[in-house]
Amino acid sequence: TILERKIIYGINSSFSHVIYSQFKLPHIRHIEYEIMIITAGEGRQFVGEGVSPYKAGDLTLIGSNVPHLHLCNSILNGTGDSKSSESVTVTPCIFPEHMKTLPDYKVVYELLQRSQSGIRFSDFSLSARIYDMMQ
Repeated sequence: TILERKIIYGINSSFSHVIYSQFKLPHIRHIEYEIMIITAGEGRQFVGEGVSPYKAGDLTLIGSNVPHLHLCNSILNGTGDSKSSESVTVTPCIFPEHMKTLPDYKVVYELLQRSQSGIRFSDFSLSARIYDMMQ
């Protein structure tokens, strides 16, 4: 079962920043795009149809309405000492409705389309910069 998650935003915000002390969330999806930074620990990441290991420093962009689940090794192994990670969700309404036809948004549109399968970025300096922005 995939649960529909409702993201709560601040009164004047299009972003939501969440720190997960443990990955114990069910298999979920939501309309928002999500930037997930693994700040500690390791485990398995299920995004759309794909499954891959994750570790501290990994950065993933998860598309709108894409089912996803993260299971840390400590939960998989039953030790219960999972580590924290963080994510920022971004409401799709911040993007122009017709961005597909706007030349200035071509790269953004293509990136968001690719995020429907999840995109893993392996540039740790990029992860560090985005993490700093989250703070």
